[in-house]
Amino acid sequence: MRDEHGAPSRYSVGIPQECYTPSVPTQHENKLKTTATRLFDHFGRFDLALPTLISIGTLGFAIAIKWKLRRHMWFWITMAAIVTLHVPLILFVPWTTKWVPAPLLVPFCIADLIVMLAIVSVVGKLVEDPNTPEG
Repeated sequence: MRDEHGAPSRYSVGIPQECYTPSVPTQHENKLKTTATRLFDHFGRFDLALPTLISIGTLGFAIAIKWKLRRHMWFWITMAAIVTLHVPLILFVPWTTKWVPAPLLVPFCIADLIVMLAIVSVVGKLVEDPNTPEG
């Protein structure tokens, strides 16, 4: 017995219906894809979607933490430099398209965030005039 895609039917191979996961994405699953993942999929580099989205999220979180510095040009130049450092990391590290559990990713995100915040703090101390009052 075959289904509408020509694959063997789940009933013919003895898999219970509640355990069956279709290999062809459903219309609902296609709607869940973000624009970024569609873009990476279109260019044949779907493996870069997760690390890119995680890096964007971590960078956004770092910017939110240091939001009081948004009026300083050095802050945005530092953020641009951090983004520039992330590009080769994302492009040249071999990434997987398989599911990776969040508890495995979180320590790397935290380490990345700590490094970003440390870079911003060091640059801030180097750039800011020590005679300028805080506030």
